[in-house]
Amino acid sequence: VRGRVRSYADPMTEGLPEGEWLVTSFLDDDSMAVPALEARLEVTPDRIAGTMGVNRLMGRLDEGLPAAPIATTLMAGPPEAMAQEAILLRHLEEADDVLVDTHGMKLTREGVVTVEFVRSGTRG
Repeated sequence: VRGRVRSYADPMTEGLPEGEWLVTSFLDDDSMAVPALEARLEVTPDRIAGTMGVNRLMGRLDEGLPAAPIATTLMAGPPEAMAQEAILLRHLEEADDVLVDTHGMKLTREGVVTVEFVRSGTRG
């Protein structure tokens, strides 16, 4: 069910948890990669904003998850940064579930974790 958030603390939570989240890793081909540039997502009850490396992004939530298309600014950056950004934007748009626990948040697609986040200010 798109938009259902599975939380170990509260399994009835709906939608992405509000606040600022930092990307700690993302699925790149068949393994998890660490972002070369800081990527962050700011979540409000019905919108998202942030950056996936180079450009600012903004969008709406549909059933608690980012809805395609996500709008971005049009700045250019180094090829590696632009590749990271394209992958992360695709993962945001294709997410079909969210897992939340005391360690952070994970976006998934068809049961596979695609992006892992920690709350801003909690990275060690």
